[in-house]
Amino acid sequence: MFNVARKVKGFQLGLINIADSSSLSIGLINIVNRGYNRVEFGGSESLHAFAGLKLGTRPFYNIFHIGARWDDTERIVDGSTQVGTFMSWGLGYGIGTTIGLGNRTLINLEAIGIHVNELEEWTTQRNLMGQFRLLLDLRLGRRFSFFMGPVGNIMWSGLYNPDTDTYGSI
Repeated sequence: MFNVARKVKGFQLGLINIADSSSLSIGLINIVNRGYNRVEFGGSESLHAFAGLKLGTRPFYNIFHIGARWDDTERIVDGSTQVGTFMSWGLGYGIGTTIGLGNRTLINLEAIGIHVNELEEWTTQRNLMGQFRLLLDLRLGRRFSFFMGPVGNIMWSGLYNPDTDTYGSI
């Protein structure tokens, strides 16, 4: 369940893995001091701004994701209609792997599940977005890189709007 080690020559398999260095750690949370550890900031069409934390090793890492989107729309709160710009946000978890193409170039293959909260603090109904990413990561300095690539989204929503008699996410 919980693995702690200094230098892992084989692999760690557990719910939580912590190591100074490891060739491969597989678990829900992988903290490897000299591993693949990244903080990322970006934007997309589904969540206009997002931040992510990637922890683990190049063959397998975890992704912790938070993002936001702003919609010009109307919503009904306590029986009254409000018109304006309202925020939706998502909280997610995923996994990924990298393929090295050189000293400064990587390909990242990632899958993330994001719970999207639409126009409210927390959406209690099912509203999940799955993202599949194929990213080209170009390292521009010791601590900075630029990434881009196609992202496929799939939405699974149980939201229902009784005012418009429609189902699904906006």
